[in-house]
Formats: sequence, structure tokens, C-alpha cells
Amino acid sequence: MVIELKKGQTSDATVGQLLRYMAWVEENVAETGQKVEGIIIARDVDDALRYALKRAAGASVLTYRVDFALQKIS
Repeated sequence: MVIELKKGQTSDATVGQLLRYMAWVEENVAETGQKVEGIIIARDVDDALRYALKRAAGASVLTYRVDFALQKIS
């Protein structure tokens, strides 16, 4: 499994980056016949990324949300 974590908005270029990493892992780490999958974890996803992923077998995307609260300590 290849994981690409992005802290900001992503684009379709991120898919190319993920596929390149997946290919490297397939050639250099994975055993013969082993399936290599990739996941992009991003805060926001745009249409360009969604369209690029439709044709990228073995790649998917998840979004994240960060919540925090400030608390005064007396």
C-alpha cells in the first residue's frame, strides 16, 4: 500500500505522483504478482482529481478533517 498525504488541496498531478510511487514499489519491493494499491489522503478534492482517479486502477482517495478546540487553563 502506498499512501500519499497532502495537507492542502490536490490536483490531478497528485494522481501521477501516486502512480509513479506505486510503480516503483511494484518493481522494487513487491513480490511477483503482488497487487500494489495506492491511496491519496487530502483535505479537499477537486474535479480534476476525481476524473483522473476514474482511470487510475488501484488508486483511491480519502478526505480528512481536523477539529480542535482551545481551552484556557487557570
